[in-house]
Amino acid sequence: MIRLRSISLAAMSAMIATVAFAGCGSDGGSGLPNDPGGNPGGPNGDNPGGDIRGGGKGDGGTSGNIGDVANCAAATAQSALVKVNLITMFDKSGSMGRYKDDSGNWIDNTAKRWTPVSKGMTAFYSDPKSAGMNATLQYFPLSDSKGNICNVGTYSSPSVGLTPLPNGAFSNSLSATTPEGNTPTEPSLQGAVNTARAILASRKGEKAVVLFVTDGEPNGCSSTVDGAAKIAEDSYKGIPAAGIPSVPVYAIGVGPSTGAIDRIATAGGTTGVHVDVDNPDQTTSQLVSELQKIRGSVMSCSFAIPEPSDKREINFDAVRVNFTNGAGQATTLKYNETCAGNDGWRYDVKPSATVKPHSITLCANTCSTIQGDPNGKINIAFDCKGNGGGPIH
Repeated sequence: MIRLRSISLAAMSAMIATVAFAGCGSDGGSGLPNDPGGNPGGPNGDNPGGDIRGGGKGDGGTSGNIGDVANCAAATAQSALVKVNLITMFDKSGSMGRYKDDSGNWIDNTAKRWTPVSKGMTAFYSDPKSAGMNATLQYFPLSDSKGNICNVGTYSSPSVGLTPLPNGAFSNSLSATTPEGNTPTEPSLQGAVNTARAILASRKGEKAVVLFVTDGEPNGCSSTVDGAAKIAEDSYKGIPAAGIPSVPVYAIGVGPSTGAIDRIATAGGTTGVHVDVDNPDQTTSQLVSELQKIRGSVMSCSFAIPEPSDKREINFDAVRVNFTNGAGQATTLKYNETCAGNDGWRYDVKPSATVKPHSITLCANTCSTIQGDPNGKINIAFDCKGNGGGPIH
């Protein structure tokens, strides 16, 4: 069995994961990623374990050889952690600043909402620890050339295009923006999802997440909470048959409104975040803290799948994703296509005869568990197609 380099999770965002490919023979069992067979790996975390295709579980110290892995030709490649693209849709409605209430009285929330939230966003975009991420920024509401704020296309073209972080362009954009208008949640959220999908279409193997920041319930363009939740759900599910990967939606609520935030986030595969607005300094620090948590989650739990150096085909039904905790106990993580229950791992898209995944992502609970073990190690191994390791012609 090919040995893998271990990853120290405490420094995962700055390190490289080694993914090894071994050509396997034709014997074996079901060939499914969640087959219970296969050795969970050596106790020191540097052995990926045996072939899962019908192999025995092993004893934690010896490699399986159901596919005669040890005698097959092997290819090795290094895989950097997946580049993450943060697609931000930021609420600049009047309630974030100065607006008239239903009685015609002026209410000024600028000091409590717009200013501290913009300050927090600027701090995150400028943070050196955000290096390794790209980001976009768009606002809502916005009008197209005909004054229509319901045009999804308007929200699909970011005010700040895809830019590596840290970067001061976001601070300049926020400083030049004034809150006004209502809250067209549906077209703006759909625009963010469209942006994310367009980026992934041109940047294969990368990951995109939507960050939706708002202070209120949907208001405008016939937007509803149900409609926004459906958009988030579709984004998270992706369209596997068309090779469109999952795009999680993170929703941050600024102010007292919680219903829409929780519904949108849950449908988008995440958990709603609520930022208090009673104390401006606290609002900024709390927002920065929540953004850092999101950054840690999306950057530390995805791994790119490189091409084997000898151009053979990967067998996506024969994969081992193994975790060795700080106490040396090795576990093979189960494949979980939809991350139901939030345990295990998934591909960015379901593999098929015509669709090839580009990355592996740990499900939320598994990700949290691993992030909480600074001495743990992750190993990932694939087998290649072909009898005895020979190339496919």
